[in-house]
Amino acid sequence: MLLTDLSKLSFAARKGAIALSETAGASESVIRQRLGIINAALSNPFNADLAELLRMVPEKILAFSEAGASLMYDWFALQTEVWAQAQDLTMMLITPAHHAQRADRAQRRATRIAGGLTGAAGRALEPIQAAVTANDSRLKNRARNAA
Repeated sequence: MLLTDLSKLSFAARKGAIALSETAGASESVIRQRLGIINAALSNPFNADLAELLRMVPEKILAFSEAGASLMYDWFALQTEVWAQAQDLTMMLITPAHHAQRADRAQRRATRIAGGLTGAAGRALEPIQAAVTANDSRLKNRARNAA
């Protein structure tokens, strides 16, 4: 069971790293494309792409609000696990009774906590990644259609 849990944890961490890498790459592309739109707006405000300019802040607020809410929910759940872990570890120190059961429970809980941390990061990244990759696709399609 421990090896299976560790394997799942490793897979989740790799999946999160890939998502973070994709988000970073798409972010660079979106920033580069939007800087061109901003530059064009500064050069000729009357022909500025107001729809794109007005989209920038609200979409970030929405994505980061969803990410923050996800983190808060996950942190609350993890906090409950951490307190239960502290109770078990304390009981292991002060009473010898049921030591093996508590040790086993503490090991399983530690794996769940590690998995919860990895999962929390991945879930928090999801709305940001979705917004960035959608913008990247939309802006690239727009550039192709304009060419």
